[in-house]
Amino acid sequence: MLDTNSSCVAFYHMNSKAKVGHNALHITVSGWEFNFPRRQTGDNEYTIALSDHSDFDDLIEYVRLAKPKFVITDSYRDGHAEALAREIRKHFAIHAVALPEK
Repeated sequence: MLDTNSSCVAFYHMNSKAKVGHNALHITVSGWEFNFPRRQTGDNEYTIALSDHSDFDDLIEYVRLAKPKFVITDSYRDGHAEALAREIRKHFAIHAVALPEK
């Protein structure tokens, strides 16, 4: 998607300092942002208060509210990403995959 310049959301670890495009909107999510739900940190750069410690029900609710067309679950660190992708497909009938593939 990035190679074709399609509209998309690309997620990177906040320590990677990866930049996607010169005019891209850069959003860092952090469970350590306690003072404001959203804080502007630079031109086209924001920090959003969001913990990465959601449980299964929280993640399902997030997908329900976001109404995405496609979901990629993170299978880099644990073995539950495929189960979450499967449940997202079952509950919402949208395309969901676990990446990277094992």
